[in-house]
Amino acid sequence: NATIGSRAYDRVLDGVELGGGGHRIHDPKVQQQGLAKHGIDAEEAKRRMAMASDHRGVALKRALRERLEQAGFEILDFGTDGSAAVDYPDTAGPAAEAVSRGDAERGIVICGSGLGVSYTANRFPHVRAALAMDASMAEMARRHNDANVLALAADRLAPDAAWKIVETF
Repeated sequence: NATIGSRAYDRVLDGVELGGGGHRIHDPKVQQQGLAKHGIDAEEAKRRMAMASDHRGVALKRALRERLEQAGFEILDFGTDGSAAVDYPDTAGPAAEAVSRGDAERGIVICGSGLGVSYTANRFPHVRAALAMDASMAEMARRHNDANVLALAADRLAPDAAWKIVETF
């Protein structure tokens, strides 16, 4: 049986293309049948989010994680959890890798500027990370670029503003 985490990149199974950033639907009716036949729960895969931050993004990550969990998302948290300085690639890399492997359909990576984590995430196959400073940027990243990882700037976004971006994404 194929699973989302099986590294079954770019393979089509009964109308569903499995890839690192999730799956693309070739035919909406076939999607449900194909995923079920192969033991993949489409809704469960869509409700899994990879998250990571460096030390400057811990507070924002916690605030967003709480809201996402209340909204029914399962969070794969790749750290960090404290104020000790860490290098953003050490946390953003594993989160992006989870999206690349298909363990999560989308991800959120956070550092002070949002730039470093976006550079790191975009080094992984099938990951399209976008830095968004407002909801409009997040909407365009999803609509026009099919972004699957959202990069946020903890030094420039209050939790409520960041939540609006996440909701739009």
